[in-house]
Amino acid sequence: MKAAVFDIDGTLIDSIDFWRNLGKNYLISQGISPRDDLNQAMETLTVTEGISYMKEEYKIGKTSLQIKDELDELLFSYYKNDAKLKPYVIEVIKTLKSKNIRLAIASVIDEN
Repeated sequence: MKAAVFDIDGTLIDSIDFWRNLGKNYLISQGISPRDDLNQAMETLTVTEGISYMKEEYKIGKTSLQIKDELDELLFSYYKNDAKLKPYVIEVIKTLKSKNIRLAIASVIDEN
């Protein structure tokens, strides 16, 4: 093996719950009480579709770009301050590096 590529969310970092609740946390940060079915309504939507859904459904008086920027701020804060590595990540990386295996981290960016 010459190289290894890791997906960051759910593989290296235990971030699934954060992503699952991103819409809810955003609405709460805006002083809006989300309905109980929000996660279910948004689970198959892209970030762009989710923004449109929240904007229309919760009558958010901001542009989609403003909402995306605020979501990005929540994400940045989470990854900087709260994200936790999953068990054994450091050990696996050290082992691979000791064998001169090149490492990369990948993720998906929604540009829709």
